[in-house]
Amino acid sequence: PLRRQRQMCIRDRLPNAMIGEIQVNQADSKFEMNQIISKGLSGDIKPSDIQESKERIASLSETNDSLIEQYKATEQTKEESGLVEAFESSNSDYREYREEIFSFLEQGDYEGATRTNEEAASKRQESEEILSELKQLNGELGKQLKEKSDAYASRGRTIALSTAVA
Repeated sequence: PLRRQRQMCIRDRLPNAMIGEIQVNQADSKFEMNQIISKGLSGDIKPSDIQESKERIASLSETNDSLIEQYKATEQTKEESGLVEAFESSNSDYREYREEIFSFLEQGDYEGATRTNEEAASKRQESEEILSELKQLNGELGKQLKEKSDAYASRGRTIALSTAVA
């Protein structure tokens, strides 16, 4: 029973930790993108600033890709798998917008970068909502598994006590 309960706790914490890290990385990427666009609009930007920003966001994206692969390697329900697939699709669409934004920035078209970033906001929001839904679902699944584990442990204690008394 203790082993099962530990497995349930791990089931609850590990995937949610992965999702949480992905959410933080997504927020950091959003902040970085807004910062570099603002810098361009203010006229205080160098090509190296754009390249550095691009590299920081690429690094965050690589980390998220790795975390998603780790998450996909865990045991999942069909609903979880569907949400992961929806996130990957939405996030892929958003990344296409991001490439377009960087293209505008590199060309010095900061208004174009701003417009495209505004257009991308719906995909970014969609990705954020899917991650929140996935995290909530994972927490609910963890809670259900813990309840089952607790019931199993209680039944085991009852059997052990009745055997000891007999």
